[in-house]
Amino acid sequence: MAGNGKLSFMIQDLPDGKSTNEVFLTENELNLGESSLFEAKIEFEFHKTQWFVDVSFSVNAVVKSQCQRSLKWFNTSVESTYHVTYSSEYVDDDIDFSGGKKPFPTPDEPVHLDDEVRDSIMLELPIRPLHPDYIDENGQITPFKTQTFGESGEEAPEDPRWQALKKLK
Repeated sequence: MAGNGKLSFMIQDLPDGKSTNEVFLTENELNLGESSLFEAKIEFEFHKTQWFVDVSFSVNAVVKSQCQRSLKWFNTSVESTYHVTYSSEYVDDDIDFSGGKKPFPTPDEPVHLDDEVRDSIMLELPIRPLHPDYIDENGQITPFKTQTFGESGEEAPEDPRWQALKKLK
């Protein structure tokens, strides 16, 4: 998988011991599906030894989402963290790609963290985004307001087709 160059690294390029790196992303640098990334700051912490590489990162992002009630677009702040360990001690049968442990890649293969960063952001977004206009000062969702059109005291004339259907009973 080819990834965003900003979110990729070569294990052999990392210094031994602890190191950090900070990455800034702007619009269209990370695919978030229906939402879109406005901006993000990712702080990576690496800990490299002879046997493993620990990678931890924290994400502070602003995501543009569409309200499910009004279809208005609005910005949401997202904070998330993730940790993964790349180790040389895994045998093929022990590899679990669903968790935070993965095998060392080949020496000429970069490690791409695009999916992990994207998933970390997506997991913090609400399933049904709601514009801040529909949330009160206590953080509660405001109820829908019912509107009536036309005059309220007037009864609508009954459709003669309903009378015919009632006779069929």
